[in-house]
Amino acid sequence: MGAGTARRPTRSGGVIRRRFAAGLRNFHTHYKQAVDEWTLYDNSGPSLVIIEKGAGMQP
Repeated sequence: MGAGTARRPTRSGGVIRRRFAAGLRNFHTHYKQAVDEWTLYDNSGPSLVIIEKGAGMQP
């Protein structure tokens, strides 16, 4: 490997899907309620698509 080249560990599809699911679950169960406003985007295509928007549930 040359100087400045970082090695990236490979992740199996199952690990990626598990981490994505956990992050999405945490977003819906913890983070949405902890902020004033939030927006959920789909960034899988060439441009961002808003999936859902809302406001937090803080008292």
